[in-house]
Amino acid sequence: REEAKAAKPLSKLDRFEKKVAALSDADMKGHLELAKRGTDGDLKCILRGISQDLPKKLDELMKAATPATQEIALRDMAYLLVDNVEVITAPPQPEV
Repeated sequence: REEAKAAKPLSKLDRFEKKVAALSDADMKGHLELAKRGTDGDLKCILRGISQDLPKKLDELMKAATPATQEIALRDMAYLLVDNVEVITAPPQPEV
């Protein structure tokens, strides 16, 4: 029986961790600013959700013990970061 391989250490993870924390904080600040303005749109909720999910996905990435779990954690983090970019850069839509 073959031993399970360990996940490879990710370089510069400490810097990535700080940047993810800063992004999570910025998303929450955006959510709070929109809430303060009385905005009742999806963006406010999406920013809050992403802000809450970023630390969870980072934790999963840091705890990934095998190449398979590391790949899943990296993919999930990538999807979340793409979602963050897309929601921020999407042009405003008229109210329906």
